[in-house]
Amino acid sequence: MRLEMGMDTRLALQQKLVLAPQILQSIEILQMTNTNLLEFVEEQLQENEALERDTPEDAPPAPEIKADGAAETPEDDGRGATEADAAPTSTYEPEEWDELRSRRYDGEDGDKKYEALQNSPGRAGTAQDMLADQLRLLDAPPRIAELARILVYNLDDDGYLPPHGLAGALLEALDSQGGLAKPLIDVVSSTLGIAAVKVPESKRGVTPEQIAEAGESRDRVLLDAQDVLSRILRIRAMPGGAEMTRREVLLRYPLVDVLDREAGDWTIEEALEALRLVQRLEPRGVGGRTLEETLVLQLDPLGLTHRELRELIENHLDDLKNNRLPKVAKEMNCSVDDIKLLVEELHDLDLRFKPGARLAEEAAMAVHPDVVVTEEGGEFKVDLVNSYFPSLTVSAEFVQVANDKTQPTKIRDHARKRVESARWLIDAIQQRQATLTKVAQRIFTHQREFLVGGKTALRPLKMQTVADELGIHVSTVSRAIADKWVQTPQGIHTLKSFFVGGTENASGEVESRDNVKERVKEIIDKEDPASPLSDDDVADRLKSKGLDVARRTVTKYRKQLGIASSRQRKSV
Repeated sequence: MRLEMGMDTRLALQQKLVLAPQILQSIEILQMTNTNLLEFVEEQLQENEALERDTPEDAPPAPEIKADGAAETPEDDGRGATEADAAPTSTYEPEEWDELRSRRYDGEDGDKKYEALQNSPGRAGTAQDMLADQLRLLDAPPRIAELARILVYNLDDDGYLPPHGLAGALLEALDSQGGLAKPLIDVVSSTLGIAAVKVPESKRGVTPEQIAEAGESRDRVLLDAQDVLSRILRIRAMPGGAEMTRREVLLRYPLVDVLDREAGDWTIEEALEALRLVQRLEPRGVGGRTLEETLVLQLDPLGLTHRELRELIENHLDDLKNNRLPKVAKEMNCSVDDIKLLVEELHDLDLRFKPGARLAEEAAMAVHPDVVVTEEGGEFKVDLVNSYFPSLTVSAEFVQVANDKTQPTKIRDHARKRVESARWLIDAIQQRQATLTKVAQRIFTHQREFLVGGKTALRPLKMQTVADELGIHVSTVSRAIADKWVQTPQGIHTLKSFFVGGTENASGEVESRDNVKERVKEIIDKEDPASPLSDDDVADRLKSKGLDVARRTVTKYRKQLGIASSRQRKSV
């Protein structure tokens, strides 16, 4: 058999499904939140001259463009009204919406929908901005205040000023002469993983670009590690640095790091003073460099047991986590009962405290619901929050130009494209509103009990169920609820959160996962602290109540609820 290579040209027929740009636009609009859609509409009003705000409420509808250039009105187009045509549209202008938002509603005459929006928090700055505002209220020398402000903006999202992730490993790898006991690349790979420094070999399936990119990434990581090592050595070379403990070096590292990156002549003593200023801010715990320091900052310095609690946190936190109370008692030269009393005091602290996260919650942007559910006469009504959308229409002037045969072909084509684009946008928005309304109504038909009883009354619901009932594809339901929020009598929630799985009970009914979680929490809350229930015990208790839940499922739910294991719950 002889193999031949060559090139030739052939004709072939094939079928391909290609989405038109208008269909793609409709899909994108369906996924948009109210805020994003409003921004998109404003952009289109600027870009498309044929798209206008429909200011007069009694303005006649713009005529349709016919293929022969003549015009017809919607009344005589012969197609009748559609669901999209019947979708709710706004009659308010932006100025009128501003007036609505400024109103104060009192008593029973108040509009509950807008009351809910009025009660939403306004926009605020970042967590760092809020801390910087607090700094302005403290008396401090200008140099220290400026450095404290710099430290605030170097805090991570949790409110910590942590050392570099490689600092601890590099510190442990130093020998007595100040050199590394093993190659730098080995320290990095053992800390960050081999993938951080691995460069693939040249072989089939690996392109030269991939090899070069991996090499550059490795070089950046190693260069960063070298910088970390140099800062550690500089700390060791500072007065008293040679006698510093590992913990003291790691606490000093973030300050040296900030000073290196800032253009200034601050000393390490000024940096320590600036950090003490930051650590005076609220919530208590901000500016901690480790979990232990963050917890110590929460202690009352005038408390009778401050010294003992501080020693417990700084030296025995890991032992407490693993319930090694006799070991802690021996090292602190006290009884186990004394340690238990100290642990009780630690309950006032949050062992997973994240002061920055708390500030971020306060500084979070307001959530603007896309759907509002209100109760009227014992019935629940589902409405879209779309009153601040401008009412859109197609420019009659552009339609006239598109239909005017005396105009040059180029101008008519341009006008026709603009008019068609405007019509497509209006239709897509109307279809979005109609689809979102139907999906939301169907959701709360299934989840009506939630509107009365709250989260524990949620029923299992699948997107496929809603899609089948509405006669649409499940992907349409998924797009319709994407990133959408709903204001309900039980608070603001994402629409997606109402689609939950469940577990079948002995009577054949299905309980939602959230409901099962609540049952797990309830069982553990009622346990005997001296003899906590194991996950097997909890599973048995659930089975006795008609819920056949596996032990591993109980373990998963317990961890999601942030509940410690039975051994850890026994004392802590």
